[in-house]
Amino acid sequence: MAASRTISADLGVPPENYIEESFDAAVIDDAPPPMTGEAVLAPFKVEFAKQGRTIDVTSDQTVLSCAKKAGIKIPSSCSNGLCGTCKSKLVSGTINMHHNGGIRQREIDAGFFLPCCSKPLTDLVIER
Repeated sequence: MAASRTISADLGVPPENYIEESFDAAVIDDAPPPMTGEAVLAPFKVEFAKQGRTIDVTSDQTVLSCAKKAGIKIPSSCSNGLCGTCKSKLVSGTINMHHNGGIRQREIDAGFFLPCCSKPLTDLVIER
């Protein structure tokens, strides 16, 4: 941003007309493993239909993080629901998605979701 500020000043842009914005969304991470004595969550089956792979994901883990750990490649960038790079088609199942604007309501209505900020509530089938 310093370069932008310098170029703007060199071009004669008055300082009061120069505005900087910086966005930083918190990364949605998986919950820590349960401590001794805590209830262990039963995993849901998440099937990647086109790849013919199925993995286990608990309701406190994101689909993307578990897919990466299992070696399943899903394009991603921000990992917090902001960019939409990981957008995928949900064929069946129910998720809990907390995004930061990386998906439009009409896309959600059409069956798309963001694996980076989605945790399963049931078994899932994903078109990937």
